[in-house]
Amino acid sequence: MIRKTTGCALVALAAVVAACAPGPAPGGVLLITDTPAPTPAPTPAPTPGTGLQATPSTALATIDQANAGDTVTFTTGSYPKLVLRKSFSSGRVTVKCQSGAVIAGVDSNGMSGYTFDGCRVSTPVEYTDISKRAVEILGPSSNITWQNATITGGFIGWDIYGSSGQWAKNIRLVDSDVSLSGGDLIHTNGVDGLLIEHNNLHDPSHNASLGSASEHHDGWQPQNTTNATFTRNHVWWTSGTGHYTGTTGSYLGQGIMISGDGGAVQNVVISNNLIEHYNGRPIDMVGAVGVKVVNNTLLDAGDGIGITVNGGSSAVEVWNNITTCVYGIGQTTYEANNWLINNAPCGGAAIDGQSAYHGDPALAPDYRPTASSPVKGEGSTRTGTPTIDLDGATRSTPVLGARLG
Repeated sequence: MIRKTTGCALVALAAVVAACAPGPAPGGVLLITDTPAPTPAPTPAPTPGTGLQATPSTALATIDQANAGDTVTFTTGSYPKLVLRKSFSSGRVTVKCQSGAVIAGVDSNGMSGYTFDGCRVSTPVEYTDISKRAVEILGPSSNITWQNATITGGFIGWDIYGSSGQWAKNIRLVDSDVSLSGGDLIHTNGVDGLLIEHNNLHDPSHNASLGSASEHHDGWQPQNTTNATFTRNHVWWTSGTGHYTGTTGSYLGQGIMISGDGGAVQNVVISNNLIEHYNGRPIDMVGAVGVKVVNNTLLDAGDGIGITVNGGSSAVEVWNNITTCVYGIGQTTYEANNWLINNAPCGGAAIDGQSAYHGDPALAPDYRPTASSPVKGEGSTRTGTPTIDLDGATRSTPVLGARLG
């Protein structure tokens, strides 16, 4: 605002009081301007990672209100099966479960961007209906992690299924416990980018009354699975009907059953796993392509065979394992430094000459090499050899098997 004056004047402005001073000569101009009003402080932006509380009756509605970066806490209670409705294409929502929260199943329903942390999922055991899963990750879901979880029941405990053109991507199961499923503990069919690390997979539920109609019970059965890592897991079956009772001529499942005949299984690393006391072969491969089996301890096979490489397999590499025997040697591209225990007969097949070490590996009850174990220093350090063991300890010297002494 500009005002013109030729004498002494007292000019009062809103929020400004100015005393008159000797003015300029007649005809002069005195300029007086308003003082700007202060700019209001901006409203603080919301803090990312907002915490939301959910109860059994509000679980899905609370997730629907969440934004990427939020944490939704499931408070104590019995939750119905959750079929997710909201997808997060950028970022994730974390669902964190209190110790008393139990969920009766989770279906990703093709949604993406979730981490389930510390959740317990429990569903009734199912022996014949393959559609019953405790956790189902349905393609095209992506960026989903389950960690610190306890999962029981269903026909399959933790399942991934992606149809043609709708595969799941970037899926993880870590630091969790899966048991008591009526079929496979873990099944994957239609996934690209998979990590299964440091889990306990054990004790499926077998219904002997079904006879031959009973499903086999694999620890992990992959089909149509690419770019996957199965590492630092402990797989066993020591309790319940059908559990391992000694070497027999038959078996009810495999620790790992690669079923490439049912869909390509490519670029898979199986390392640092302890598979023991399972009523079947620790690792059985059919149609495996580009699979590396390295530094595993594979013992107590149901029919005496530790690793089988069957027809249709190619570019399979097997090294630094402790096991009973390796069967199907014509299918491997590279095979060396596998310790075959006590010259096991390998189901009547000849011992694999590429695995030159035989005899008692002298393992402790927890399957670590004892101080006098002959497997120390016998491993290869070729590219792809793990730098840590099953328990996360650094491998400073070559050692066969999953655990350091």
